[in-house]
Amino acid sequence: MNFDQFVQAMGVPGVPSSDQKGEPDNLHAYWGSNKAAKKVHQIAALGSNRELELLLNDPKYSKTVKSLDGDGYGIIHYLAMTAPKDDAVVETLAAAGLDVNQRTSRFKETALILSVMYGTASVLERLAKDNVKKGWTGYGSRDPKTAKRVLELIETAASKRKDPTFEDGERVADRLRVQGSDAYLAGKFRKAINVYTQSLEAFEDFRCFCNRALCHMKEGNLEEAVDDACKATKLNPTFEKAHVRKALGRALTRDLPRAKMTAKAGLKHCPESEKLRLLTDELDALGVGMELDC
Repeated sequence: MNFDQFVQAMGVPGVPSSDQKGEPDNLHAYWGSNKAAKKVHQIAALGSNRELELLLNDPKYSKTVKSLDGDGYGIIHYLAMTAPKDDAVVETLAAAGLDVNQRTSRFKETALILSVMYGTASVLERLAKDNVKKGWTGYGSRDPKTAKRVLELIETAASKRKDPTFEDGERVADRLRVQGSDAYLAGKFRKAINVYTQSLEAFEDFRCFCNRALCHMKEGNLEEAVDDACKATKLNPTFEKAHVRKALGRALTRDLPRAKMTAKAGLKHCPESEKLRLLTDELDALGVGMELDC
């Protein structure tokens, strides 16, 4: 295999379709090949409660209610952030086995915490219904007085969050990150870079650095792509996509020894990564060592 064939085999992917593995779909989630979870999420987000009930009668779909996507968020977390058109879907999901106390894998947020952050009062109220009260607080409290006080505090916080003049840095960054992903999906890479930059100025998120790295690759800014991917790996050393883009960026600049070193270093953090292993194997096939010029 020559270098051009290698680039073709490992090159930068095109604009992802709605279900391409590893990239955000139109729900701003990363369900990848888990199409069953994506379908449940989509119907729940639309608030189609009757359709959701019928769908969850099938074990193929009901078992996905506890699934986490590539970002470590579950269906309940996305509903808490965006609020479905019919909040009755929360109870339907709970009846199908959803754990309303489920936490995100990285920041350990519950749906309650996210509801407060995003001011989705309808979801808060639905979580406080009797049939899911056991776990709705996220603190394990079963005392009615304590639960009532927590709900009052939540409603106060949610009211402040609904104030259009109130946005903390992390919330601003998250909103802009979604806008950046929309621009990327539309093929507007320069616009996406600008929006991701604004997001990072508000709050530094490893996903945003990694997303901007991909956009830089699309624009041919390979040094910037590698720099952003490096920052993403520092913030989250186990984030596979950042290691892949860091190694690929170096390979595309023909810095093959460092590309190989990067891929091997990434495998230490992500030993199950097929992409990093393939990248390493292809560089081996090209006869690339890891000797560097002084």
